[in-house]
Amino acid sequence: MYCFVHKKYRFWAVVGIVMLIFTVILICCGASTKKAMIPVQEQEKIVQRELVEYVAGCAQNMAGDTENAEVRKAVCTAIHTDIWYLLQRMEAIPQKESGFVWEKPDHVWMDAAEWAADRIILYHGEPILAAYYKCGFGFCESAQQIWGEDIPYLISQKSMDMNDTKCRQKYQFEKEQLQQLFSKKAVDCSKVQVLSRSEAGRVLWVQIGEDKISGEMFADVLGLMSDIFTVCWNKDGLEVVCIGEGKCVGLSIRGAENLGQMGTDAESILQFYYPGTIVKPFDK
Repeated sequence: MYCFVHKKYRFWAVVGIVMLIFTVILICCGASTKKAMIPVQEQEKIVQRELVEYVAGCAQNMAGDTENAEVRKAVCTAIHTDIWYLLQRMEAIPQKESGFVWEKPDHVWMDAAEWAADRIILYHGEPILAAYYKCGFGFCESAQQIWGEDIPYLISQKSMDMNDTKCRQKYQFEKEQLQQLFSKKAVDCSKVQVLSRSEAGRVLWVQIGEDKISGEMFADVLGLMSDIFTVCWNKDGLEVVCIGEGKCVGLSIRGAENLGQMGTDAESILQFYYPGTIVKPFDK
């Protein structure tokens, strides 16, 4: 082919060929990066999962109804960072304990995960524990309040998800159900009351009959989405209205949606929920 090119244009032909080869190499390198595999503990065995697809599927499962592209990018970046934070400390992602639940992602979540694969959230040069949750009651809790560990970027602050009706669920329990659930011969439902709350609205202590139990235990026994709830006795039994989903630490997905609607980009959303961190290109 080179022989048939006029001498006048041979130099540019060579330049064009070199550039084409260089472009192909870059594309191949990019494709291989996106196909990076990670070890995931599933039941009793460790399997290899494709990183981008795994991030996209877990993010979609958590925030699948999110329509804002910047929020999708933020959620995927948080999960991507969380994966590397965990892999620095263990040989595989413990799917059950980590809270990651995977489902087959669609193209919009794959696009967000590919964007996130080139980024990571750092604090003092290290990947962060990028905690996140569905929604709360207007405030994030600190890591100190929930886990007893001081993590500088997981603090108590406004979460921008106040009064979100998407995270409100009502439950009704008859007296006999309460008796069975709490293993009591007699439960005086009229004495069920919230004794104290945290700043974020989480119930700390509940009185049921003559007993005092933690709000977390009360929520676990009744199968509530979170320990942010109200209780009220009515003619049908005990009505419990639950607000929020998750432990209210880190990034609130509903709060991020509200920020996204105001025009906040993905990196700014992440820096809002993880103050003091930076989003950097991921050194693969």
